[in-house]
Amino acid sequence: MNSLSLFLEEIHKNNTSPDSNSYERALLLAQQLITVLIKLRKGEVSSSRINAAHNVSRKKTQKSLVEKTILEMHDILEGKSLLNGQDFSLIKLARKVATNTTSLTRAFNEIENTSPMRYWKALCLKQAAQLLIESDLPITVIAIDCFYKSSAGFATTFRQHFRSTPSEYRRKHGKQST
Repeated sequence: MNSLSLFLEEIHKNNTSPDSNSYERALLLAQQLITVLIKLRKGEVSSSRINAAHNVSRKKTQKSLVEKTILEMHDILEGKSLLNGQDFSLIKLARKVATNTTSLTRAFNEIENTSPMRYWKALCLKQAAQLLIESDLPITVIAIDCFYKSSAGFATTFRQHFRSTPSEYRRKHGKQST
C-alpha cells in the first residue's frame, strides 16, 4: 500500500468516526497529505520515512483504542456502563468505543497479544477470583455477577484457568477465619 493510500485510508477512518468533528479532521488530514506530497515530490522526505511515521501513528491509535476498551470492560464489570455483561458481544463493545470489530481485534492482537473476547473472559475470571477471596458470596452468585450463564460453565472455565475449582480456590486463598 503506498503512502497516498495510507493517508486516504486515515482520512476515511477519521471521517466516519461518530464522535469526532469529521469535517475539520478530514480537512486537517488533507492539508497534511498535501504538505507531505509536496515534500515527497521535492525529495525532502522518503516514502519509507512516511510509512514509518504512519506506523508509529497507527500504533499510538491502537494503544489508545485498547486502553479505552479496557476501561469500558472495567466499567461493565463494575456496573457503570450502559452495556450489560450478560448480552456482551464484540460488536456492541466495538460500537461503544466507536470502531469496528476488525479494527478492535487487530488492535488487541497487536497491543495485548490476545483477542478482546479472551481479554474479557480473563478479566471476568480475575474478578471472580477476587470475589471468591474477599467475599462469602455463594459461587453461583459470583458466576452470575461475573456474567456466566451457568455455575457449571463458570466452574469449568475457572478450573481450566486457575487449575482448581472455585471452592478449592476459595479454601486455599480465601479469608482466614479466626
